[in-house]
Amino acid sequence: MFRGLVLSVLGVDPGKHTGLALVELYHGAQKKPEPTGLVPNHSLRFRFGATVEEQDRATTIREFVVKGSDPGGQPLLVAAEKFTATRRTLQTQDTQALEAIGALKAVMELLGAPQEALELQLPSAAKTVVTDEKLRQMGLLDKTSKLDVHGRDALRHAVFRCVTYVRTP
Repeated sequence: MFRGLVLSVLGVDPGKHTGLALVELYHGAQKKPEPTGLVPNHSLRFRFGATVEEQDRATTIREFVVKGSDPGGQPLLVAAEKFTATRRTLQTQDTQALEAIGALKAVMELLGAPQEALELQLPSAAKTVVTDEKLRQMGLLDKTSKLDVHGRDALRHAVFRCVTYVRTP
């Protein structure tokens, strides 16, 4: 049983195939303590996730931000993978990640979400801390088995944001 919604977090894996995952962080454990120790005295609940193509990106991001925003005043935080544009990356990689982050920022601004709600995370940080094994132990991997690699990476960013939120004094 979940008690006391603390916040919702939208995780975003930006790119040509943009992954999105919405999780909720609750105060208090469910029936047993969270087994990984990543979010002590809290529980996580996966709400929904998707991977979207470029043409549907802004509309779907908007839907996720609206669904994740709580009219009761609980904050929505957004955690997205950071993409650093360098001469090399701009010559060798698609710029879809930058475009996805731009769409995310625009949607947040249009909906009145504060820019401080967005945290850009290094991919290695989320993948190192929130491994598939940790997701499995938390009971999130089975619920999200329909997510592809982009949706799962988005879930990783959302969970990592919850970890940093809980551990920040």
